[in-house]
Amino acid sequence: MSFCASACICNDLHNYITFMDYKTFTIIKEVVGVAASLSSAVIFIPNIIETCHTRGEKTIPLNFMFLFMIQSTLWLMYGILIFSIPTVLLELFLIGNIFIMFFFKLIYMRKVRLEEIELTPVE
Repeated sequence: MSFCASACICNDLHNYITFMDYKTFTIIKEVVGVAASLSSAVIFIPNIIETCHTRGEKTIPLNFMFLFMIQSTLWLMYGILIFSIPTVLLELFLIGNIFIMFFFKLIYMRKVRLEEIELTPVE
């Protein structure tokens, strides 16, 4: 079995699976990948809705979002390197979601700071 990347391992697995041909194996592999990507993406949508409703006030901390952005970028690069369409699509979707949440959080943080500046008494 070759260990060059997960795509190679999956291709080599076909040699050990005798009850289906290569085309069927590839289709099943891609369908499972797309289903996993969609379920991961759908789980993230409530966070975006909450961010919009609370204007970024009660959502995920900024440092966690930054680390999640780094993780998603690395997974995107990995998906491109192994030619995995489901991985690439999921990570592009997640990076877009993170940008939306960053946007709302930063706008809200700016408004709060401006309000604090206006409310501070002048001596």
